[in-house]
Amino acid sequence: MYIESILVDKSIELVGESPNNTRITGKITIEASNVKISKFNLDGNIMIKGCNCEIKENIINLGIGISGNNNIISRNKVINIKGWGYIAISGNNNILEKNCISSYFITICCDYYSQRLIPSSDNRMENNEFINATVLVIGNKNYVCKNLFEGKYYFSDPSFTNEPFPLLCILLLGRENKIIGNTIINYSYGVTTSIPSVLLNYECWKGVDAALMKLGAPKYGNDNIIALNTFINNAYDAIDNGKNNKWYDERLKVGNYWEKWAEPDRNGDRIVDNPYVIPGNARTTDKYPLVSLPSPELIDKALKPSIFSQVDTSQKKSPGFEILAVIIALVVIILKGRNGRN
Repeated sequence: MYIESILVDKSIELVGESPNNTRITGKITIEASNVKISKFNLDGNIMIKGCNCEIKENIINLGIGISGNNNIISRNKVINIKGWGYIAISGNNNILEKNCISSYFITICCDYYSQRLIPSSDNRMENNEFINATVLVIGNKNYVCKNLFEGKYYFSDPSFTNEPFPLLCILLLGRENKIIGNTIINYSYGVTTSIPSVLLNYECWKGVDAALMKLGAPKYGNDNIIALNTFINNAYDAIDNGKNNKWYDERLKVGNYWEKWAEPDRNGDRIVDNPYVIPGNARTTDKYPLVSLPSPELIDKALKPSIFSQVDTSQKKSPGFEILAVIIALVVIILKGRNGRN
């Protein structure tokens, strides 16, 4: 066991014997880039300020702060036995994947210590298992995809208040984010684009709302895509008070699977005959609610950019100039032929 705070200011790879045998108690601050830490039991906060770092196959017992770019947090068991833990991502192009994360509040676009909003984009939370966790997305153009969220409707944090409060799975306050292919089970609220007013009756959510107002965070989420998710046994699957959010993938003509809205399908096209109305002031709908769980293949297809978005328009030439070039070439050939005959 190592009981000390550690500052990592140069590139290094630290590998423990196993998380069960090698324990570090104390804060770890990573200021260098290209640092790898694996197979430790980390009983303290981890702050990643560097870039291209990898934290994998550890047991992590407290908070994680990521302010650098291009970092990977993978295959860790992240659990806070003292209450609700905190994971804050304020960098870009970071990946949180294949972790088991229990009882945490995860934010994208908020610095861990300064509690300032920092523009954050292209971060991915993928293939994680979340238990009693809430994800708050304030940044733009991030991905929350293929995760399993399992709640128990209410949660109690003894470090804050013993009052049980309703669990909200994904609070979406940013723009142009993609919430694709997640499974959300046993939550009071599934996906919302604002804090439901009922939650403000609870001290915990009052605190979250006050903190967001102090930060100057958007009050609503707009222009997001929420598709191919599975909603099972939640009190409220979704609430939309934002603008221009799409609860379907228009390119693939598929929406989400809503356990309470899975029929009828008279024409057998695997889409419920009637759109699913999303509660909230936005008055939006899922135009293509699914009659059964979305397949992994369909989810992967939705996550791939369309063929049109892969075209580099900066390299495209005007068709008018291409046609003109062909005409000029033909004229030159004809003239050369005439001159040769003359």
